[in-house]
Amino acid sequence: MDRPLLLVLEDLHWADGATVELLPILARTLPDIPALVVGTYRVDEVADRPDVVHTIAELRRQRLCREIVLGPLDRDHVRTMLQEILGPDEVDAHLLDHLMARTDGNPLFVEEILSTLDEASGGAAIERLDVPPTIQEAIQRRVERLPGRARRVLQVAAVIGERFELEPIARVLGLGEDEALEDLRALVREHLVLEEPSGQLVFRHALTRDSIYEPLLGEERRRLHRDVARALQDLHEDDLEERAAEIATHFAAAEQAPEARRFAEMAAARASALGAPADARGHLRRALELTDDPHDRARTLLAIGNLSRSVGDLRTAAEELRLAAEMFEELGDRRLRAHALLDLALPTLMEGDRAGALRLLESVLGMLESEGESEELAKAYRALAGHYMLGANLSEAVRWGRRAVDLAERVGADEVLLDARIDVGTALASGDDREEGMSVLASVVEDAGSRGFLRLAARAAVNLSCVLVQNGRYEEAMRAADEGRAISERGGEELGRRLCQSNLASARRLVGEWEEAERLLLDVLEGSKDVASVKFAAMANLELVQLRADQGRWEDVQVVVDELEPYVLERPELQNLAPLRLAAARLHAARGDVDRAWGELVALRDAWEKTDDTLLIAPSLGFAVELAAETGDRERGSEWLGLLEGVAAASPSPEAAALLEEAAGVLAVSDSPAEAAERLAAAADAWRALGRPLDVARSLRWLAEARLRSGAEARAVEPLEEAQRILVDLGAAHELALTRAALRRAGEKVPRGPRPSTREAPGGLTRRELEVARLVGQGRSNAEIARALVISPKTSAAHVSNILTKL
Repeated sequence: MDRPLLLVLEDLHWADGATVELLPILARTLPDIPALVVGTYRVDEVADRPDVVHTIAELRRQRLCREIVLGPLDRDHVRTMLQEILGPDEVDAHLLDHLMARTDGNPLFVEEILSTLDEASGGAAIERLDVPPTIQEAIQRRVERLPGRARRVLQVAAVIGERFELEPIARVLGLGEDEALEDLRALVREHLVLEEPSGQLVFRHALTRDSIYEPLLGEERRRLHRDVARALQDLHEDDLEERAAEIATHFAAAEQAPEARRFAEMAAARASALGAPADARGHLRRALELTDDPHDRARTLLAIGNLSRSVGDLRTAAEELRLAAEMFEELGDRRLRAHALLDLALPTLMEGDRAGALRLLESVLGMLESEGESEELAKAYRALAGHYMLGANLSEAVRWGRRAVDLAERVGADEVLLDARIDVGTALASGDDREEGMSVLASVVEDAGSRGFLRLAARAAVNLSCVLVQNGRYEEAMRAADEGRAISERGGEELGRRLCQSNLASARRLVGEWEEAERLLLDVLEGSKDVASVKFAAMANLELVQLRADQGRWEDVQVVVDELEPYVLERPELQNLAPLRLAAARLHAARGDVDRAWGELVALRDAWEKTDDTLLIAPSLGFAVELAAETGDRERGSEWLGLLEGVAAASPSPEAAALLEEAAGVLAVSDSPAEAAERLAAAADAWRALGRPLDVARSLRWLAEARLRSGAEARAVEPLEEAQRILVDLGAAHELALTRAALRRAGEKVPRGPRPSTREAPGGLTRRELEVARLVGQGRSNAEIARALVISPKTSAAHVSNILTKL
């Protein structure tokens, strides 16, 4: 033989006898010739070919073959297979998920299901496709080889599900343990069932189970589901709650609605107790489908709406609670209608309809106050306190909150009492009694957590971490936010977890931990894609836009401002307006559009003057004074400095005090440089004490400006060099450029262009761009890069664009 030979024998499980007999002869001959024989067979199909099984065993024994076992395809390989079959476009994630679930990566099953999908009229949804005939036939051949009783075992297993236990099967069929094990061995031998290392029994493929289950007659299915449900009840009498969801499923399939509803509600209660509101909501939605009683339906829908709020699905929550209120109205149940309307007010407010939320609360007050004291009336007072607190009308929040506390104590409404204390504490901490307010919030976190009110403990932690940030107590804020995240995770409070994470990012941004802050915020944004409410993304973006402005990434600031503006205009609370307007003003000022910058600041001032908030506005007032000083508008600067003085006097937080010292110094630079230098040095010290490096650097730059104005160029260099070191470490591009320009005016030689680490990098790429470039070189997509670096796909795409531009 002149050339090597490769001989491929496919599907040996279907080979004729002569081919099978040829294999040992070829195997003994091959060592003497340059040839390779490759034979393939399916383990699932070879069982009924004893000649093939014997031949393979003999080849193994004589060491005449090398056996390679091919496992199922993983997710990436199935994606590649789909691209080869359907085309090179990105594979639909839903299709990929479903194929993996149904085929377990078996390439034959993948191909057969796809062929059925192509032939389905109108592109039918893949979930509704039947098992392809080729697969059905292959599985039925193996089933037909089973003894009669083993087939019945297989049918009951299929009714139970893809995973099953032997005990309920034995109970349904009246089998002894030895009999059941004997039948199980037959199922394993025919490669229909596997035993996992944990001891759990599982169908080899989801399609195997479907092939057994689908041919059952309707009445046969119903009876088997009923028998399985009863067997599980008997076997798990002592731990019914743990198996309630499974039992409910079988009773529902058996069309025994009362029993199915009872167990669905039991499963929902257990999920709620375990801090899994999304699971609880699913169980209650099943219970809702299983009752025709109007009162039961309304009560269940009310519970579902509050669970939707817990998982952050605010729009759905509003729809469900509104429908529940309408149902209670039709039933003439005023008390529960008031309950539903009160619950509806919160998602209505959080989705931006302040006027609508207030109308709901006022209508409830009109319904309840004439009926005397009740828990619902206390809850109405509390809801009004929360409404005014979110609107920064702090005095009204305290007034209504204290009314709620007093009434809740009298009627014994513990949850309402804790909720109202949160509103009172937050309003006090945001106003002129911050120590008392933060003490109240900390006590609610502890009290609610110890009593199992995890939703309230999470809410208190969110508000506590927020006001701690506003009061310049960043280490405490981080601890409170971390505690709130842990509480939220235990209680399944997704909204609370994300809010705490955003507050944690805020604290880390202010103390200069920008990479960690960015990671936290991008994680929130990534998680927001699966939630209908836009609040998840908005709350992270409101912090992210400030981080981008600190970094001097003005194009990114513009993107986030554009994305946020519609949300904020629909929800014009000061907590939304302040960060957006300030970031937009900084953006316009950096681009030289001073008029637009003042437009943003004036709009924010007008909104603030309708509230009695003393914390949120301070940074914007400080920036306004700085902008006036840079543009030589001393009169306007004095006006805004006066506003800042009032804020600092009303709420003497360390941040407000430092901002006032800095702003006063900045405004005095041109007229009284000596006084300005003294105040700016004090401001820099105040910012150091707070641990805020960017603010230290800014005060040092203005201190140097004051010294330059007084002719002390040599004394200006030291603060500028310190500021430069801080800003290089932070990566604050805009402030760094201003600082280096001041250094040049002081007579120092400052290199122009990128920082040394960037200049030394290949192509002038930054450290992050190098990370992205390496992943691009590995063939990763933008989405894969985003997952690897824990950033958003949009950020990944921006990095790739920057890299291509530089290279």
